[in-house]
Amino acid sequence: MSKKWTSEEDQVLIDKYETRYGITHELVKELPGRSRNAISSRAKALKLTTTTGQGLHQREKSTQNVVEGKKQCSGECGQWKPLDDFGRNPKYFTGRRSQCKRCERKVALCSKHKLTPKEHDSLFSKHNGRCSICGSRNRIAIDHCHSTGKIRGLLCINCNTALGTFRDCIEGLQEAITYLERTG
Repeated sequence: MSKKWTSEEDQVLIDKYETRYGITHELVKELPGRSRNAISSRAKALKLTTTTGQGLHQREKSTQNVVEGKKQCSGECGQWKPLDDFGRNPKYFTGRRSQCKRCERKVALCSKHKLTPKEHDSLFSKHNGRCSICGSRNRIAIDHCHSTGKIRGLLCINCNTALGTFRDCIEGLQEAITYLERTG
């Protein structure tokens, strides 16, 4: 039978717990008599945050930024938005992610294409947030050359998929145009 966790042990765990590899090994030294499995299980029981690494209990953290069905985005915008503007995540007390969908998308695009947020904003303002082919504002993607990685512009998901289907082959696209013109 395992011994009961003390409030002091819980506080050490809350202050130091992170998901990076090896932290439980370090905590074993600070919590004598506790195994790595025991530490991991207790961290899970306390519902410690595993996304920010700040060591705050999730319930404490999440209730700080939720009021009357709205939540404050922890991303760049920092705006108060309806909970539906946040992706679902059962790990959080609210059941929603910490950043709004728009901020998450921006972070993902910046990371994928190695852009700074300033470069991302510049690219979107240069193209007025529209697809360079059809002018749509829906589901915009950053178009890039797969062989060089060079960013070419913004395309909606449909135009981007069409180019990808033709593997950026100009001859293939011209043949498709000829076919459409011929068959009406």
